[in-house]
Amino acid sequence: MSGIDKHAHGARQGRSEFPRSLFSSGWKAFVESEGRPLLHRMGPGALAAVGGLLGALYAGLNLQLDLSIWSYYLLCAGGFVTLLRAGSYLPLTENEKTGLSILLVFFLVSILSYWINGMPADGSVVVYELHAKFLFAIGAYYLFRGHFIPDRLIWLLAIGISFLLFVVALMDLNAASLMASVKPAFQPLVFGAEALTMVALIMAFRDDWSLKRLPRMLARLGILAALAAIWLRGDDRVWLALPMVLGLYLLSRRAWRSVLVPIVLLTLMAVAVFLMTQLPVLQARWAAMPATTSESAPAAWVTQPQLWQAAWTIIREQPLLGVGAGGFQTAMQSLVDGGNWPQALLGYVGPHNQYLQAWASHGIGGLVTVVLLILAPFLYCLRVLRASAYRDVRQVALAGMMVSAIFAVLCFVDDALATKSMILLYLITLALLLGQIRQRSRL
Repeated sequence: MSGIDKHAHGARQGRSEFPRSLFSSGWKAFVESEGRPLLHRMGPGALAAVGGLLGALYAGLNLQLDLSIWSYYLLCAGGFVTLLRAGSYLPLTENEKTGLSILLVFFLVSILSYWINGMPADGSVVVYELHAKFLFAIGAYYLFRGHFIPDRLIWLLAIGISFLLFVVALMDLNAASLMASVKPAFQPLVFGAEALTMVALIMAFRDDWSLKRLPRMLARLGILAALAAIWLRGDDRVWLALPMVLGLYLLSRRAWRSVLVPIVLLTLMAVAVFLMTQLPVLQARWAAMPATTSESAPAAWVTQPQLWQAAWTIIREQPLLGVGAGGFQTAMQSLVDGGNWPQALLGYVGPHNQYLQAWASHGIGGLVTVVLLILAPFLYCLRVLRASAYRDVRQVALAGMMVSAIFAVLCFVDDALATKSMILLYLITLALLLGQIRQRSRL
């Protein structure tokens, strides 16, 4: 065996060792994390900076969005610096090339549909302030693929954000005056999606906290705090994604079988659809539409199916190119002016379904790229989870699957990738997880 082979063999053996206890060696254990050879560890100061920016980004999503945006840009900038300094050290794999291509095509489809449709008035905001962030995510990905981020930092951050969300929910419930300054950033769907994302991160890294009493207690309290926050102030539709998270977690505790996985996932999707029809708040959204619609119809008649029906009408008229970024409301105005749709439809900026919104706005290319933005990370993480010999890599892959599944469900019931907050939550979390898979699997 050559010297290189011996080094690689020794590194693989080191990766199979169970991590040292978080509370056995104080801060040093927290910074160095697992006792195994890793070529790109951050120094304590850099690691603290990255952890602080991640914490600021997650905290700001529901408190001060500008803080999240600037934290995101700083993380992306750090990634581009990493790319310039050592971009060739870790060559792109075919999977990475595919993922980066999806991001580029998504942005190109968005900007082309915007130009072809005469640049609708609000389209510049969609293209340059929302969809451009998908390109910046490449920088964030390079930051996390180029540097090792300890598991303990990830799940402690998730626990801390879970407690923060619980406190924010209580404040919003009982001390409205204290929340007045952050009300514009507080959105129930974003709040619930972030809380459930934190639950997924804590559960995925179970092997890091399950064997010690204090970490186990903190993790369980974090999960309860996040779920309580959803119950207090989150959007009720977020609960539809919980069966997917729990199902993926239960499947991860046993061997993954090629036949079992799709059966279980389809069953969980069926459960989510059933819950959609049973939860009282969702029954109101799915109330039966009247036999006819008119401009004088009351606002209460604008239901989820009616919004979807309006979106489908727009799609049938422009199935290939869509109506362009920012053109959805203009198209809705045309429907209302035709006299067959209620005026209340104009109060909605989208059909409350990301897939229909992408198809109506950007054509069939928009639908395909949005599906790939969610499906591709899920399938990649599934492959890693089933094939990797390293326990920590499997944990990261499981977290990636959970996050993708959460957004797959939420995109079905809302325009989940049409706001800055949701885009930042999705992109930074997946950049962190997918980047760590590559960082830890390079040997």
